[in-house]
Amino acid sequence: MKSVTLLALGPSRKECPFETEELWGTVDCLNQDNLRDKRFTKVFAFDSETVVINNHPPRRIDSFCEYIDRAKQLKIPLVSTRDYATEKYPLREIITKFKSSYFMPTVSYMIAYALYLEYDRLYIFGIDQGPQWWYQLGKPHITFWIGYAIALGAEVLLGTGSLRWTYQPGIDNLPEAWIREEYEKFYNTTFDNVVVQK
Repeated sequence: MKSVTLLALGPSRKECPFETEELWGTVDCLNQDNLRDKRFTKVFAFDSETVVINNHPPRRIDSFCEYIDRAKQLKIPLVSTRDYATEKYPLREIITKFKSSYFMPTVSYMIAYALYLEYDRLYIFGIDQGPQWWYQLGKPHITFWIGYAIALGAEVLLGTGSLRWTYQPGIDNLPEAWIREEYEKFYNTTFDNVVVQK
């Protein structure tokens, strides 16, 4: 069987036995102390290098850019649809083959890519993130591609923690004014004061 391990940063990443020759991770895995010694064969990223919150100008996300730089320094193929990629993600080909573009979090892209390359056994760890709303939003996309893999006859093995996803509202049901205020604080305290020129 053609096997691959897919790794994200949820708590069940600690259950990963790292037994497959192919190890794919989200790019942020590279800066985790307990994962630095692992031999990643590919890392994936689909986020922007900048962030825009409310009507502020874009700002660079230093931590994310460090992950990208680390992948390049280690000469690990960085798979993406973005310009920073060292290996182009075949988005159009995957959409054509599977007749779906139901992607959101990085792991959904990783599963689809593994199916595109005809891996028939997928070990998936670290997808039990949350309860923040952006993780909750991504879960249906991951479960869709897990279901697609099973429908194609692939064997999908999840870490036990990944089976215990918690659904909580995150910041849902909070007043709009509070959410806007909190995002303003987040924007002003998290990112560099360097404004990205358009």
